Amino acid sequence: MTQKRGPTLKAMRCLALVFVIFSCAISAFLYTIGIHHNKYLVELFMTAQPIEISQAHRPLLTLTPGETQERTIPLEKSPLATENIDSNLPSTEKPSGLVRFPHNFSSQFEKKAPTYSPTAEPPAEPKHAIAAGVLPALEPGAVPLLTLFTTFRPSAEKFTAHVNVIENWSQMIPQVVPVLFNISTDPRLLTLAVHNQWKVLPSPKINEYGLPFFKDMYQVVKPLFNTTFYSFCNGDILFNNGLYETLHFLRNVKQTLGHTLIVGRRSNFDLKNRTIKTFTDVDYIMRTEARLDMPHAEDYFILAAGAYPWDSMANVTIGRPAYDNYVVGFAKEKGMAVIDATNTIAALHEVGATGIFAGHFGPGQGFNEKEIGMNYNYVNGFTDRTEYLSIARNNEIVLAHRNSTTLLVALQNGSNPKHG
Repeated sequence: MTQKRGPTLKAMRCLALVFVIFSCAISAFLYTIGIHHNKYLVELFMTAQPIEISQAHRPLLTLTPGETQERTIPLEKSPLATENIDSNLPSTEKPSGLVRFPHNFSSQFEKKAPTYSPTAEPPAEPKHAIAAGVLPALEPGAVPLLTLFTTFRPSAEKFTAHVNVIENWSQMIPQVVPVLFNISTDPRLLTLAVHNQWKVLPSPKINEYGLPFFKDMYQVVKPLFNTTFYSFCNGDILFNNGLYETLHFLRNVKQTLGHTLIVGRRSNFDLKNRTIKTFTDVDYIMRTEARLDMPHAEDYFILAAGAYPWDSMANVTIGRPAYDNYVVGFAKEKGMAVIDATNTIAALHEVGATGIFAGHFGPGQGFNEKEIGMNYNYVNGFTDRTEYLSIARNNEIVLAHRNSTTLLVALQNGSNPKHG
């Protein structure tokens, strides 16, 4: 006699459905905890009261002016906002978006936190005139801060985005040396780049799919340009002066940290074929449209000269998934100091019709995963897994240990970092 199995199968399906719903709820809960944990860290360091270095809080390192001093701030001396952070600050120190800091740092956590009040005046409309000498001139005998290089893959959709990048990065000359690797680049972009004082180099080594190898580009630019830092950046990322301000500060800190990699999350906005070029443009979009991407979204990789173990890394390419988180995770595995600069470097991603996952289409999918190995822990290369993070606090940038209340403060002639 055959037994009826209908009710049993139905019950099993119901249990499976309950299990799936429960798993999703747990995942959402853990993700929310992670978001609040990062927000907690930023509020902690941004509201910490300055303290004098005394016997109770001695520097952990004996240093001279111009180097880095490490302070320990006790948790009880760091008042945290529980409901509204504005209620815990004097009226003259209330946060006011990007204009809170003298050098217009782009603190994206500050921009997104719902408890911060907007500026009293509406943000200025974008202005498209590119002014020369936006950043301080190089002092006699000084070297530029950064060699910033990229590629422009042929794309009618991305043409306006690439024009914006050329004009935007040009504002940072001479503190930044912009470099374009020519991989079948549109001749109009090549002409515009040269006109805007970019350096143009021949194509680097590429794989069978026409994708450039990540480490080859670094190895090409280093002997050609004498700068403090070197960075590849995707060719659709715009910056404001937060890039200069952060590297101006970290130039001193890296002497103590040793081999250093600086990364950060991007913020996405729909370009809609618009002209977005100046620092003012970037600030405006950051405040009105941009949305901070997930911790895995890393589009720039700033290295101190000679600081990366190229010989032992996998030969990954740009423009396809997996290389970004691998580069960061591999640096950590090799003992490098990795800094999440999301809070002080605005990396504005110009999104076209193909969306934020354009690199997930086209030939060469899976190339990097094969080079790296299928069992690699990519999560270790997320920005929220770095040891340090930079924070804009009052009129200075501070470098914080992610899992403690220790601040690293750069000194210049006995004071905090400023222009000049």
